[in-house]
Amino acid sequence: MRRIEPEVLESILQRESAINLSGLGGNRSLPVDQLKKVKARLEELGNVFGPGDVEETIREIEQREWEAWDSTPPKDPEELFGRSDRKGNFLQDKIDVIGNKILSIEKMTQDIVERLKYGEPLYGKPEKIRPT
Repeated sequence: MRRIEPEVLESILQRESAINLSGLGGNRSLPVDQLKKVKARLEELGNVFGPGDVEETIREIEQREWEAWDSTPPKDPEELFGRSDRKGNFLQDKIDVIGNKILSIEKMTQDIVERLKYGEPLYGKPEKIRPT
């Protein structure tokens, strides 16, 4: 279960069953915000062990998310090519960025050559109609 609808979660949280809430609090596929609500409700019910177990689940999820982020290449080219504290080589991602830049420059160069060929201004709309 990836996420519980908010109204369903609220309904579950209103119940007095610490056993069910403890089970829900061990669900590592739930979002952290929902797990925090489960933990808070267990604390309200006076459950001794449940909140600690939920806290451990939250720590595991946050660690897993951090590791996933840490090994994912940055989207920002400056971060990708600059100094980064992230793990991973990201060589393929760097090659992709460079390749896209080259294709972009090639297209701009072709456009400039075409405009010069027909005596058109380099910026703005062409004034002449190109022969076909």
